[in-house]
Amino acid sequence: MSSNNICIYVNGFGNIGRAFVELVINEHNLLEVFNARICGVFDSSGGVVSAQGLKWEILKELLKVPRSGLGSSMVGRKGVSVLDFADEGDIVVEVTPSIYDPEHQINRNFVKLVEKGVYIVTANKAPLALNPGLIRSYGMPGPNQRIYFSATVMAGTPLINLLYGLRGRNIVKIRALLNATTNYILTLMEQGYSFEDALKKAQEEGIAEPNPALDVEGWDAAAKAAIVSTVVGWPRKIEDVVRIPLAEAGSGIEYLKRAKKRLKYMVILSEREAIVKPEPVDPESKLYHVAWNYNAVEIWIEFGENAYKIFLEGPGGGRKPTVDALFSDTITLLSTLRQQ
Repeated sequence: MSSNNICIYVNGFGNIGRAFVELVINEHNLLEVFNARICGVFDSSGGVVSAQGLKWEILKELLKVPRSGLGSSMVGRKGVSVLDFADEGDIVVEVTPSIYDPEHQINRNFVKLVEKGVYIVTANKAPLALNPGLIRSYGMPGPNQRIYFSATVMAGTPLINLLYGLRGRNIVKIRALLNATTNYILTLMEQGYSFEDALKKAQEEGIAEPNPALDVEGWDAAAKAAIVSTVVGWPRKIEDVVRIPLAEAGSGIEYLKRAKKRLKYMVILSEREAIVKPEPVDPESKLYHVAWNYNAVEIWIEFGENAYKIFLEGPGGGRKPTVDALFSDTITLLSTLRQQ
């Protein structure tokens, strides 16, 4: 596109990628205010690209293409990737799966895109949880920001933006429920479900993935913990976060109910500690009352000899909250670029 226009490339065309494109189609007038168009969409098979911007009619047709079928579509190119087209000043909306292997091609390409000078709006936690230096070098608000990532943690509730708004304050501890799937499972277990039956029901309702290991073994929460920790100023990789799987806590639910406590799959962060574990919570804590597929966070701040606590609760991930966060980050980025 011309120097006055901005190309947006969508990398990943599953549920989230398609929902993002659908939202852009519905809100295309807003993008056109910023002279921005979607110039390419990509999946594991290849992509569909136009340097002038893909017409809205073509994008609507691409929403009908089967999964991993872009490269084989009538207008597709097999084997191409976003790295072949995105260049300095372009925007990549990164919605590929989170794979916690630093050598995986998705994570390596993420770094290469940043090094090329591409702006990235992402829901993919893995590159940031594996490499906190990306957040510290390119994710901090300011003139050098190239990575926008509010969709990675509590996408439906602006936790990342809140934490950046608290810069300069002495945050000493964070306790949070950052995985909606495990909170949903624990709510069912309080109602008498076994861990296995609660997990099965969560899968049937589309809340848990067919392979739920990322949730119930703590990988998802640990990745979010690493990202939050780095934003606060305690840089950590996902491997620095201790994980205790949720399944190890199932036998204590009834005892805790009698003790008027609830089991929560808790993220606990401080300068010295980073752990994801099942933990009993007293009714006095607001986290006690957070149920089903909601997220929440307590942020403890010291001010001289005094201390206070900020509590934030709301939707976590899921299709709509994640896409809304991605779109919001995209508009924020476009507004910033217009002012430069």
